[in-house]
Amino acid sequence: MMRSADELFVIDRDNGTLVVMETTPVLKVKRTITVGKRPEHVLIAPNGDAWVSVRHEAKVVRIAKGAEQISQTIEVGVEPIGMAMNDDATSLFVAVTGEGAVKVIDLKSGALSSFAAGHTSTLRSVIVAHRVGKPDLVYVVDLHGGMTAFSEKSGVESVGQSPLRRRNPGHVIDQHSEPVELNAWRAVGGSIHPETNKPIVAHVLVGNKPQQPAHDLIHEDSSTTYGGGASGQCTTNTPLRPIEVTVSEFTPDSHPVSREFAVVDPDNQRLFLARFDQPSDVIHHPLLSLAFVPAYGTDNVLVLNTGAGDVMRFPIAELRVGAAPKAVVISADGNRAFVLNQHGFSVSEVDLKALTQIAVKSYPLHGMAPQTQVMTLSASNTLVFAADPMSALMQKGRRLFTHTSNEHISAANRFACASCHLEGSEDKLSWDVGDGPRQTPSLAGRLENTGPFNWAGTEPHLKGNMNDTIKRMGGNGLDDNDLDALEEFLVKGLPARPNPHRGEKLTAQQNRGRDLFFDTDVGCGGCHVGGEGSDGQNWNVGTVDKMEHAQAALSGKLKPGQKLRFNTPSLRGVWATAPYFHNGSAKTLRAALISTSTTMGKTSHLTSDQLDDLVAYLRTL
Repeated sequence: MMRSADELFVIDRDNGTLVVMETTPVLKVKRTITVGKRPEHVLIAPNGDAWVSVRHEAKVVRIAKGAEQISQTIEVGVEPIGMAMNDDATSLFVAVTGEGAVKVIDLKSGALSSFAAGHTSTLRSVIVAHRVGKPDLVYVVDLHGGMTAFSEKSGVESVGQSPLRRRNPGHVIDQHSEPVELNAWRAVGGSIHPETNKPIVAHVLVGNKPQQPAHDLIHEDSSTTYGGGASGQCTTNTPLRPIEVTVSEFTPDSHPVSREFAVVDPDNQRLFLARFDQPSDVIHHPLLSLAFVPAYGTDNVLVLNTGAGDVMRFPIAELRVGAAPKAVVISADGNRAFVLNQHGFSVSEVDLKALTQIAVKSYPLHGMAPQTQVMTLSASNTLVFAADPMSALMQKGRRLFTHTSNEHISAANRFACASCHLEGSEDKLSWDVGDGPRQTPSLAGRLENTGPFNWAGTEPHLKGNMNDTIKRMGGNGLDDNDLDALEEFLVKGLPARPNPHRGEKLTAQQNRGRDLFFDTDVGCGGCHVGGEGSDGQNWNVGTVDKMEHAQAALSGKLKPGQKLRFNTPSLRGVWATAPYFHNGSAKTLRAALISTSTTMGKTSHLTSDQLDDLVAYLRTL
């Protein structure tokens, strides 16, 4: 969503449209323009043209100012998502996640160039910072890889990767202990400070069970615990949510992280940040030292003070809005916030005057800012701009999947399905579920006719597996109607991602890989029936270490002499689901084939070129 003068440009992802609204004197739809399947981002050029990335059609479209249909289409590659424009409006930068690249459109000549900018399948957004007398900096945000800066002129990495913060204020047990270090993950978007040109990035911190020192269990590329039915209030400064909202603010040196205690919610004496789950973006107020983070899973927006020494030190307010807030835009005078509620197909208007009257401009304060009383503001007006195309049953399932404040799903409202499964994908982490590490599986487009479910293959039906997961997360459980709705959404409401490796027909290399896949001496096709399917059996493929065997034996899940066996997973969309195996131990498909060369089928006799061929075919599935 973007603003231009008194108009709002709103992406309706589910209906494939761009909705143009007027904001004065009241919110009102002016026109609706069809743009294509699953539009993701809109950007308004200085001349009033609207540019829209259309994720599932591999294109960017331009709608001329005042037009009611597409004026220009540019093919940019598989899964374009975020976009940004340089200061003189001569270049449009497009984050093309399916290719791990940023495509650069020359807006004068129409020429298209690109540079590699992240991991394929996780590139998320791009922002541009203007520098007087120097080339602009292009900041690329990777969902799981932090932020990297590139020079606009060269396309060559010029600053390097900036690590995300790994703790929030309050992540200490006491003032004398070492701060808790968590996993920084799920970087969904960024914004540029209008005065300082410093970027800020919204992401999450992945913690563990509440009331337990996270540093005992959490470290990079390792297992993380989740679930549990522990009740009661948070008695230490460890996170209430195992997945906690945060914002990284980047400075020439390191970003400051306070060792002081965090702001407490006056309603329940928990940390105030526990009100928010699933950040979907971050934007900066154009006039004041305020940042806004829409929280997709809790129907609210976190407001932060960017004038504080640490942007997370003094949260200022909560804006309560509609279902699944996706984006925020501030009016030209700074007194109103417009929030896109993606699942409500609506825009909420929030009067900010009470907030702006207490906000302090950061610029003359040199990083010092007073603590302010946290306040709650609610939407004064909400305009529904379109009908929801999903059935009532799927809408209910989508709500169950996304909304965190549901004690039937998890204890103390800590989790929703979407907390780990962003858009039905996987978080690329392994979690300790009581009997060893288990990697989060991708769901989108992978559940139909792929039972039994879970890594151990213990549940022949999806509903049974859903019940097991809810129990593990401490939820009270869902009734049959809710289970029906959630199953309907999981199977039909989470579309598979477009595959950049699949053309109209296989290439020569992919055909060679297909022959190897179905070669009985290699043996892939014996278990992965038809390529994408599963034989529904459990196998020991040599991916379990001694510690995991011992843990399973102690839990009573293994009898003497037995070995742990795991369910044959579907290979649908396997190009995008690294790391691999139940414990996430293989970072790439090639590594997965090599590490199990004599235990998962047989690939030990294949040459390096043949392995490349086999991987090329696997990526098409």
